[in-house]
Amino acid sequence: MSFKSTITKILKITGLSVAGILFLLFLAPILFPGTIEQKIKTLANNSIDGEMNFFKARLSFFNHFPSLTLTLYNFMLKG
Repeated sequence: MSFKSTITKILKITGLSVAGILFLLFLAPILFPGTIEQKIKTLANNSIDGEMNFFKARLSFFNHFPSLTLTLYNFMLKG
């Protein structure tokens, strides 16, 4: 094998791996929206003295890439 073909293979594998990870980051909130919303509610309510509730949560890695963005709709905090 030549040096050029080895570098090409490494770059292809790296590129496909990065693309696959980005694709999974994009699909996770779409495939598991209820699970993510329940985990957010549980963690927040266990961490505060009061009750937090919301109608819908939107989780995105791409609105302010590379930061993770969480948007809560109809947010209500009691307590």
